[in-house]
Amino acid sequence: MIWRRWIWSLCAAFMPAFALAQTLTGTVQDANGRPLADVFCVVGEEAALTNSEGLFSLSPRSTPATLTVSHLGFVQQTLVLDVPQFGCRVVLEKAQMQLPPAFVQTASTQPHQATVTHIRELNVKELDAVPATSRIQALKSVAGVHLMTAGAGMMRPVMRGLSGLRVGTTFLGARVESQAWAEGHGIFFPEQGVSRMDVVRGPEVLLYGPDAFGGVLNVVPTGPLAEEGRLSQLSFTSHSNTGGFQCSWMTQKRSAKAHHVLLSGVNRFGEYQLPSGQRVEGSALRQFYSQGRFGYIREWGTWEGAYSSCYNTAGLIGAGGTQQSGDHLVTAG
Repeated sequence: MIWRRWIWSLCAAFMPAFALAQTLTGTVQDANGRPLADVFCVVGEEAALTNSEGLFSLSPRSTPATLTVSHLGFVQQTLVLDVPQFGCRVVLEKAQMQLPPAFVQTASTQPHQATVTHIRELNVKELDAVPATSRIQALKSVAGVHLMTAGAGMMRPVMRGLSGLRVGTTFLGARVESQAWAEGHGIFFPEQGVSRMDVVRGPEVLLYGPDAFGGVLNVVPTGPLAEEGRLSQLSFTSHSNTGGFQCSWMTQKRSAKAHHVLLSGVNRFGEYQLPSGQRVEGSALRQFYSQGRFGYIREWGTWEGAYSSCYNTAGLIGAGGTQQSGDHLVTAG
């Protein structure tokens, strides 16, 4: 019986020291010395998370102990420590991840006209056949294209439920970024000088920029003459429902080493008249615009450019008064 008492006495004496020898505590911080919470700390099969002050406590079963510290957004640290050890400091560095390049390509070799997500091309004859006050408003005839308007000249396109800069607008390959796309601001392109308008939807919008998720309205202006010479045109159109008119002048010229297309005009709408004969107050619109396309042909290549400028004065339906705005675009290359 005496030898059993000696054994129990020895065990009782060494158990606190054994427990003390297996304790590992410390603090996890970032490179600036700030404590990191919820950091994953692992020794063998035992794991713990740091508290709000970055403190952790583990009880390894052997020494030395391999401590692995990991946290989202930081580089993982692995340390080999002798235990017992109290107050060890672990510093985690910010992780810098370099993503591999992403390639966007099509699996079809067919032209876009033959694919499901094709580009809808509308020439001026198709646009003019739509009962609308302008060619921009005629785009409402295309399925999936809507125009939210607060009056003449104040409209924004909506495609796939998106608007603003999520619907890209390009003119001669250049993005029109100056549009506010609010209710009191509308897109503008002259009625003359436009050969067609393209409505782009689906994956092909990535060809026009990374942010036009809704779609793209691509305006293709009138090109230069095919042969040398000059062609001038004068256009006048009346708006019977508003008592307004449009008058524009365009000239095209091509020589051996240069070409240009210049046009300017005025577009005026009075207040809309309802079938009852009542006028819609605040629906009047006045526009003055100028547009041009030019190019120079040399032995080393061709240099081309275009510009578009417009000033709008539009009434505010239901609010009274008018709003003035200007849109200007220059591209060359």
